[in-house]
Amino acid sequence: MQLEAQASKFTKKAWHLPVKLVIASEKKVLDYQAHSYPRVYAWYRLVKLRTGMRFSDTTGLDHSALEGQSFGFTGVLNRTKATGPGKKVTFLRIFVSKDCWLEHETWMSTGLDEAFPGSWTDGEGFHASLSNLSS
Repeated sequence: MQLEAQASKFTKKAWHLPVKLVIASEKKVLDYQAHSYPRVYAWYRLVKLRTGMRFSDTTGLDHSALEGQSFGFTGVLNRTKATGPGKKVTFLRIFVSKDCWLEHETWMSTGLDEAFPGSWTDGEGFHASLSNLSS
């Protein structure tokens, strides 16, 4: 009993990304010489970072509810650790401002257009669908 009381408990904390890695991810999104997958993956990681999502939260992202606006973009998480069917909160909204950048101002709109082609061309915004992801 005494050993258990004296043993320190391991605290699991989220890994902190170095600023240089965030800047490198912004740069990768804008690297037109790179293949589409690494560019979209870098964009996804930046969105995950900026919204504070866990990895498992990304599986609950409703791609059909992504909406680009002049101020940034929003989306809906239908299923997370704390939300979803049978929970008190059924969904959460996420938001990323277009002013959320460190070195490369256009990472969000460029990555969004790479993930969902033609999505950022409309001044009013866009409505993405899952069919855009399969291409």
